[in-house]
Amino acid sequence: MDLYWVDPAFLRSEHGSLGCTSCHGGDPSSPHKVGAHLGLVRDPSQEAGRNCSPCHEQIVRRYETSLHATVRGFETVLRQRAGDRWSELETVYRESCSGCHANCGHCHLARHPSGGGGLLAGHRFLARPPADKACGSCHGGRVTPEFFGAHEGQPADVHFARAQMDCFSCHDPSSFHGSGTAFPDRHASLSRLSCLDCHGEAFGTQTAVEAHRVHGRDLQCQICHSALYKGCYECHLATGSRSRLQFKIGRNPRPDRPYRFTLLRHIPTLRDTFESKLKDALPWFDSVPNWKPTSPHALQRITYRNRDCNGCHGNPRIFLRLEDLSPQDPRANEGLLVPAIPEKLPPQRPR
Repeated sequence: MDLYWVDPAFLRSEHGSLGCTSCHGGDPSSPHKVGAHLGLVRDPSQEAGRNCSPCHEQIVRRYETSLHATVRGFETVLRQRAGDRWSELETVYRESCSGCHANCGHCHLARHPSGGGGLLAGHRFLARPPADKACGSCHGGRVTPEFFGAHEGQPADVHFARAQMDCFSCHDPSSFHGSGTAFPDRHASLSRLSCLDCHGEAFGTQTAVEAHRVHGRDLQCQICHSALYKGCYECHLATGSRSRLQFKIGRNPRPDRPYRFTLLRHIPTLRDTFESKLKDALPWFDSVPNWKPTSPHALQRITYRNRDCNGCHGNPRIFLRLEDLSPQDPRANEGLLVPAIPEKLPPQRPR
C-alpha cells in the first residue's frame, strides 16, 4: 500500500471533518493541482502552536519543553564535554544534531523521516500508534530491535513475547508529551520506571528467589535478566557510527540509582566527533565516561547468568576491564571498571 494513501475513513473522522486546508493550507478554490497546492504545508505539526494547539492546548504547551521535542538530552551531555567551548559548538550542534526532534504527527500520524516517512494508517490519527513503527522510527537502532527481537540470534523481550506488551505498557504519556518541566535528560524526568513497580515480590528478605536475597540492591535487575544489547562506536559528523552487540557489567556511577553494579553501554561520542567542523570541540572529553549505564529492552526470565551462578562468577569477559577500554575513550571510564571479578563457585549440590 502506498505510504501516502489516504483512507476514505479519515474524511469521516474528527480530524478529517476539519478539511485538508485547515491544517495544510493551499487554495481550495483552484481547480488545478498547481494552484491548489500554492502555499501547501507538508508537515503541519511543525507548527503545532497554530495547528494542534486550538484543540490540544495543554498537551502542546507541555510538549514544547519535552525531551522528544527538544532532544535536550543530547545537548546536556555535549555541554558536559565541551565546557567553555559550548558557545562555539552550539552552532555546529544546531546545524548537525538537533534537527531530529519529533513533532505531534511523527507519533500520531506518520513515521519520522529518519524511519523512512510515510503515513501510519492512511492519514488517520492514532491515539496509540503501533510502537514498532512510531517509536521504531527514531529508536530503531537499538531499543525497538531489542524489544521486538529483530537482532539476529537474539530473542524478543519477554514482556513482548509472552504478554504482547509494547512501549506504552510501561511508558505513560508524560514520557512522550512531557510534564511542562524542561528536564536536562531522561534520568531527571518524573517518569522513571522500576522493575519493582510490577515485580515487588521479587525484592526483599522474604522473596522466594535465593539470588534476589543474596544480591539485594547490589545488582541492577538487567544484569541477570537481559540478553545482549547494542553499543555504538566512532561517531563522526557526516559519516555516522557503527554498532555491535555487547554485554558489560560495571560500577554504577549514578548516585540516584540504588545498586552498586549496572550494565553499561558504549556510546559513540569521540574526542574528534566534531573535528570536521570545529577543532578541539570537546576539551572536557576525558571527564565524562562514554560507557554509560543502560537499561536494555531485551529482558528474559531465564538467561545463562541466572541459570547458573557461574554465568557471572569466574567469567571475566562480561565485566568491564581495563583491556576493554580503547585509547580513544575518555579516562573517566576507568572509574567504572569492576575492581575484582567474583570468584567461580563450586558446583551446587542437587537438592
